[in-house]
Amino acid sequence: MFMLNLQRNLFGFKLSSRFFQCALFVCGLQLMANGFLNAQDNSPYSRYGLGDLHPNTNIFNRGMAGISAAYSDQPIDGEADPRIGKYYPSINFLNPASYSRFFSIKEGTTRKLKYGRMMFDVGVNFNNRTLHEANNPQSFAASNGYFSYMQIAVPIKKNWGLVLGLRPLSTISYKIDRNERVYDANTGAMIDSVKTQFRGDGGSYLFNTGTGFAIKNFSVGINAGYLFGKKDYSTRRIFINDTVPYSASNHQTKTNFGGLFFNAGIQYRIDLSEDKLKYIQFGAFGNVQHRLDTKSDIIRETYYVDQSDNSELRLDSVYEQLGVKGNLDYPANLGAGFLVERLPDTERSGWLFGVDFLSNNWDKYRFNGLTDEVRSNRSGQQGKRVIKAIFLTGLDFLLVMITFISTIKNCLYGE
Repeated sequence: MFMLNLQRNLFGFKLSSRFFQCALFVCGLQLMANGFLNAQDNSPYSRYGLGDLHPNTNIFNRGMAGISAAYSDQPIDGEADPRIGKYYPSINFLNPASYSRFFSIKEGTTRKLKYGRMMFDVGVNFNNRTLHEANNPQSFAASNGYFSYMQIAVPIKKNWGLVLGLRPLSTISYKIDRNERVYDANTGAMIDSVKTQFRGDGGSYLFNTGTGFAIKNFSVGINAGYLFGKKDYSTRRIFINDTVPYSASNHQTKTNFGGLFFNAGIQYRIDLSEDKLKYIQFGAFGNVQHRLDTKSDIIRETYYVDQSDNSELRLDSVYEQLGVKGNLDYPANLGAGFLVERLPDTERSGWLFGVDFLSNNWDKYRFNGLTDEVRSNRSGQQGKRVIKAIFLTGLDFLLVMITFISTIKNCLYGE
């Protein structure tokens, strides 16, 4: 799996970027449409919980093994600061405290913002998986490309930023066939051969807006948004018989869910040198358990397949209950970590090393009061980055390539 990133600084330059802004906005909408409507995948594991979870960090953090708790852009003191132009900014939406560090320069005699750097950040994921069954030489390969995130960041004032974004949290997508023989439970005699098909579709998404501000070296932030999605599970059974016609059956439950969602974060920075090029930063983020509202349609029906277009048409509704209300308990999550960084300047290269500790309490997940085959997870991860001091106008491009290569390495070798 790897991710591509499209990013541009939309203002802070004297050149006109109106056309570029409009073009990126249209591209973002198209990516979302492709991600929601055209993603093709087949993962049996997406049957459980909310489905297969997506990476919850941007491409820069993923290139450093996903460390995010203490990561932020670096504060700029003025137009003469040697770090201006020596780093590529990003939006760390996992810890909203980082929003306080967006690039901004204030007027010398007032607290007003002289100019800042707005960011439009879009990520696209591509993955490929191969499924194997025990004692079966056959395998199934599925490739998938989907919209990963879209975030817009705006510096409001010095040490105060705002973010608006949308991203998928998980995907449900599977279609599995099982051919078998069914037997009479009393006599043990074979009844017939049947084909059972298990289908799943849906996923969850988060629309969020957040803000973060800093007081000296301490930053705090909060994200507020709406978490929504759907779960559509069905089991279809067709008897395979050449002489006796049977109607196919469908046992299906379609659920829509949604509710408000909040998470918060803090960061604290300690400078290790007078020029502020070397520092250690601590961070933590998390969310409490949330209860979302659900509305389910429970359908039990017989159907037949129209051979002209392979559409499924209902024959009879055996049982149907629509609009059944319930709840979904989304579990609490917590992350904490630190990083040490030496920023690059005109003479020396820069480097960064960080560690994160993550805890996901999926044992508390409930869907309409029922548990699922998901478990809590606790993990640690460490990442690093080296930035060369290269005196070229194409430095931004080189940094992107360094991050891209690091991302591929982490995905292939797990480092």
